[in-house]
Amino acid sequence: MFRIALMKDLLYIPYKMSFSLEGAHMQIPISEVRAKLPQLIKQLQQDPSVIYEITVHQAVVAELKAPAHQPQGGDAAHALLALMEALPPPSQAQGRVSEEVKARLYPRPQDTTP
Repeated sequence: MFRIALMKDLLYIPYKMSFSLEGAHMQIPISEVRAKLPQLIKQLQQDPSVIYEITVHQAVVAELKAPAHQPQGGDAAHALLALMEALPPPSQAQGRVSEEVKARLYPRPQDTTP
């Protein structure tokens, strides 16, 4: 099955197209991908089910498809907050470190004489 892509009143080269459970597969020569990559990305944003198979001499060498999961804004922050809630509370510091810097860095040796 061949499809003629019409976009912005321009007629492009017909691409070989097939369908599967995942979505439509379109075979596109690499020279076309180089020339029209921004347009292909816009089409993926509009229809993420399409998978472009990039060909070199009619052999499929790569696929261009939308990511499996589009992260929503704030997902990372929510994950970090959940992680912080799961951690045990911090232990109480024994004294103020800044006041006893030298004593903490250079402890005096213990007297071991009997």
